[in-house]
Amino acid sequence: MTTTSDKTSVLIVEDESLVAIGHQDKLHKLGYPVCGLAFSGSEALKLAERYAPDVILMDINLIGEMDGIDVICQLGKRSKTPVVFISAYPADMVLERLSETEPYEYLVKPLRSNALQTAVEHILDRS
Repeated sequence: MTTTSDKTSVLIVEDESLVAIGHQDKLHKLGYPVCGLAFSGSEALKLAERYAPDVILMDINLIGEMDGIDVICQLGKRSKTPVVFISAYPADMVLERLSETEPYEYLVKPLRSNALQTAVEHILDRS
């Protein structure tokens, strides 16, 4: 999927396909084009390199060798794409590791559209 140059593009990284599609629907309704859906850390690295998204919506718990924080740490060596982390766990459970990945926002699942919009706008304002 291509993105519109005048809009903020978002890469969604989520290992549950139905959840990823739900995030995509919310972002489309908010006016944010989604440049790709990744279901694993390695796929996220490839899509981030290919599309250079403006924001990454990153689930922390991913299937495979890398979790979402590992992926962002690897990407951080190449670019400083802002990240909205999402998880079913409160932020204090992963706060120390999250501090390695600034700038970031953190949302707890299930996502509400208004919280997602606020997080994306806030992170774009900071970067």
